[in-house]
Amino acid sequence: LAVVVVVVLSGVNASPPKWQDEHFQDLISRVDEYCYDKLSKDSGCCLDERMAPGILTEKVDREGTAWTCSESTGCYDGKTGRRGTDALYYPKDADAMTPRVLYIHGGSWYYGSPFTTGYPQLLSSLASLTGFVIMAIDYPLVPVGNADTILDHTLA
Repeated sequence: LAVVVVVVLSGVNASPPKWQDEHFQDLISRVDEYCYDKLSKDSGCCLDERMAPGILTEKVDREGTAWTCSESTGCYDGKTGRRGTDALYYPKDADAMTPRVLYIHGGSWYYGSPFTTGYPQLLSSLASLTGFVIMAIDYPLVPVGNADTILDHTLA
């Protein structure tokens, strides 16, 4: 049950929120410009490269989930060759009672894996912050996979 409490203060002379302040907007504009400039020169420049401390990582090969990403299969992801290896991130003290999360990476079904695009850092941080076991699957990308094969792979 969620309860939302709304308080209305009438007649209070408060300063505008930070996001409405012109100096704050100027700072945000300069930060945006700086980041866009860095990203346009090197798309990998701003990815966090730090893995969360105290988190263990394992590669998991589940039966029947191997697939191949290559030019001949129409797959154009940067990670080519044998695929289908999943990633497991967990705290050192995880046990049978530790909650679990099945993480399905983004990429519009066309690119990405649990081992690229900053996912290892994100998922190790998520495991660290929550104390959960995180499993990220490497599903078959389009056109090797489609909605049905991706779902089958996820549930395998």
